[in-house]
Amino acid sequence: MARDRTGAGTITTEVAIGGLAIDARRDAARRYFTMTPPRSDKRNGILVAGLGIVGVGNAGALVGLTDQWAAGVVIGGVALGFVGQGLRLLSVYRRRVEAAEPKPTDAHMDALLGDDIRDTADRALLALGITLDELALRSRDVDPLTKGGHRRLADQGRGPIPVFGPTPFTLGRIGHDGKWRFARYRIMVICPTGHNLGIYTCDLDSTTGHRLHERTDEYHYDDVVAVRTTTTTTPDIAIRVLDATAQNRVALGSPLHRQFQIIVSSGDRGSIIVGIEDEHESGQTVPLQESGIEAVIEAVRRILRVKKGGIAPSL
Repeated sequence: MARDRTGAGTITTEVAIGGLAIDARRDAARRYFTMTPPRSDKRNGILVAGLGIVGVGNAGALVGLTDQWAAGVVIGGVALGFVGQGLRLLSVYRRRVEAAEPKPTDAHMDALLGDDIRDTADRALLALGITLDELALRSRDVDPLTKGGHRRLADQGRGPIPVFGPTPFTLGRIGHDGKWRFARYRIMVICPTGHNLGIYTCDLDSTTGHRLHERTDEYHYDDVVAVRTTTTTTPDIAIRVLDATAQNRVALGSPLHRQFQIIVSSGDRGSIIVGIEDEHESGQTVPLQESGIEAVIEAVRRILRVKKGGIAPSL
């Protein structure tokens, strides 16, 4: 049985989180997701302005040497138009560069996301009214250092278990390390206690650090009927990337979303996208930030087996 502490079921808040001042963070993240204009735009502006300057010189020579005022005025007017257009192209180029550069590093963006996930995990405990001492399964139990040799980006130590992935149709970008990062994520924080399974979900705007569409649910363990991943077809997606030679897009002809789901007997389910791949192109996958989803599934199923006194179903 689900118990929603928000009353209406879904609430929306915007809370500034993360280590940077909101203005500095917004500027840095927006630069990360803004395409840097190609240098050819600058060359085009210089070329157009240069042609205009040459035309102005020729018009002056025509007037001075041949006394053809009418022709000189026409040519000069057209040439000045080229100069103005070239200067406008250069001005647009400079503004686009200022909006896109310098970009934060991939590591910087991961650090911001890690801060956001940590603050979201704290928010989840507060919204669910759960303390650290009440947790029956902790993040460190999912993927301890002795197993993976390194911490998951979402690892919270003694805290609850976050899972994150992109929201559908969000803006994304391929970093220099080949991994895809997104402007908006969906975060699920799993908080198992001695008697109930608490779940907090929200959307995170990674360009501002705002949390949107917060929701809390609590389920009796007997009501949880499946913890699984499932792959579903989705509409065509195209995600903007850094490399201008890729024409700003990477298209998947038949994209599939792999979703992590917790399903309860009422039919309610919480879902997070944890993978994107092409149905018809073997090996054509979108490298996402490591979520450790298999370890999460194993750990949640383990706690369900303990609490239900049997084997948790897997569909």
